Amino acid sequence: MSKKESFAPGTMYKPFGKEAAGTMTLSQFQTLHEKDQETASLRELGLNETEILIWKSHVSGEKKTKLRATPEAIQNRLQDIEERISERQRILCLPQRFAKSKQLTRREMEIEKSLFQGADRHSFLKALYYQAYHKKTSADKYMTSMKRKIKLGTKDEPQKKNKGDPMNNLESFYQEMIMKKRLEEFQLMRGVIPEEP
Repeated sequence: MSKKESFAPGTMYKPFGKEAAGTMTLSQFQTLHEKDQETASLRELGLNETEILIWKSHVSGEKKTKLRATPEAIQNRLQDIEERISERQRILCLPQRFAKSKQLTRREMEIEKSLFQGADRHSFLKALYYQAYHKKTSADKYMTSMKRKIKLGTKDEPQKKNKGDPMNNLESFYQEMIMKKRLEEFQLMRGVIPEEP
């Protein structure tokens, strides 16, 4: 009797450590580790290295001075990447178990747990049934945070904005804070002490 299994496709793993070799401060190491975790979660979503670079540069908002593709081509590439990410997330959200395993109701699951309470049951028996629930992966968490940070331009109808809602002014506030931070850094480089508000 053959057992058909359904599992998520594999990803490439790059060990963290080569970039962290040498002497660095704790904050530098933490920043490097966070960037590595972001890259790993994008790799987990099925992107290759060039797509990861394109996505990261889009999210960070940096613009390269070299010649670039047309904005429409860049937008199409980003939408393609986002579609691939959402499809990969859908695949990762699918349950990973035997294809013929039986879904139990909550009550049946409680009975099953009470029958084997305190006793070890064999692992192959656990694979024959499951309770329906979905666990959030690190890729889901990353995409949720990215969707909060950035909105890709779509051709759908624009959402109606409530003028009294402070969430509508986040972009201008964010740009203002970035400019203020850059001005302070520039003043520090020139030796001018920024004024406190």
